[in-house]
Amino acid sequence: MATTKITSPDLFNLESLNSALKLPSGTTAERPASPSTGEWRFNTQTTFVEFYDGADWLSLNSEDPPAGAGGLFKVVTWTGNAANRSITGVGFQPDAVWIKNRSTTANMVMFDSTRGATNFVSPQSSAAEQSASNTLTSFDSDGFSLGVSSAVNDGGDYVAWCWKANGGTTSSNSDGAINTTLQVSEAGYFSIIRYNGNYTQGTTLGHGMGNEPGVGWIGRTSNSENRRSFWQISGTSGTPYNVTTDSPSGSTPTQPNSFFPSNATSSVVNYGNDPSINYTSGYQYIFYLFASVATFTNFGTYSGNGGTQAITTGFAPRLIWIQRQDAAGNWQIYDSVRGNTKILMMNNSQAEITDTRLTFDSNGFTLNATAVSNGSGSTFWYCAWA
Repeated sequence: MATTKITSPDLFNLESLNSALKLPSGTTAERPASPSTGEWRFNTQTTFVEFYDGADWLSLNSEDPPAGAGGLFKVVTWTGNAANRSITGVGFQPDAVWIKNRSTTANMVMFDSTRGATNFVSPQSSAAEQSASNTLTSFDSDGFSLGVSSAVNDGGDYVAWCWKANGGTTSSNSDGAINTTLQVSEAGYFSIIRYNGNYTQGTTLGHGMGNEPGVGWIGRTSNSENRRSFWQISGTSGTPYNVTTDSPSGSTPTQPNSFFPSNATSSVVNYGNDPSINYTSGYQYIFYLFASVATFTNFGTYSGNGGTQAITTGFAPRLIWIQRQDAAGNWQIYDSVRGNTKILMMNNSQAEITDTRLTFDSNGFTLNATAVSNGSGSTFWYCAWA
């Protein structure tokens, strides 16, 4: 097929106010089989304009520009070498870095720039915050630096999930009954919250995102205490659920009033006076909170069918969390960097397992016939990041 190179920009000078440039259009299945980097089209199935970045089709809509996973979220992997080193290629200076040793039984370690490098907590342990100079030693412009701790860099394979907030710059927030120290992403999808408990039932906690939160994790840093997560995903009914994350076999999500007695809003989380999330003044907590933002994050529910089913997110996911909502189950972590079949757990310290539970797609993911992620009659939550 012959092509013509257009050299005059005047050919695209649409002076009429009632004119428009029409893009090629079609469904997701009708995308070009071998697209070139920079191709644009209108997806009639998702109703988004989309473009090919050389690896995936990314979507736009009229409200949000493409969030750009390279600027807000990234998954990186490395093989430990037991020597001080820098992990680069993240594309930004991360503010939250969660690291897991994939090769052996080991707790995940969570670092953030609010508390500072070398300070970490674990979702699988009730221990208070720890500090070790041979763990994550700095947050860098294109990643982070590591020491020789077995938790981060001493043989075996590792993965880190990295989120950007506000470059380590915090602010005070008084939207709730408890003043909080915040780092909030400009896109309003992520907030790092630090606060002191006051043991008041029915109190509120400002999060600063401007969007209703969907999922989060709380750990008491000043003393040992059970770990908790917060789930208020679109489609669930009643008050938010909480899940214990230091339960190796997985816990059943519950809705006790002592944790989250009513729905969170675009400005505050409503919560109670359980010691694991809100105890006497002087006890400190860290709260990682996420919201759903179009074209970048997508949180939802699905009913397991015992077979295969496709879940549409509106983008190509890089990270997927799955938690069973109606019974005990593990909080499963998948990412496309490690591959479809590699699974880690938020609630236990076991090494990476291999199973064919789902497949990453260009516009979501497909669940396979496995009881733990698609059991017939069960209800599941999912969280996906581009």
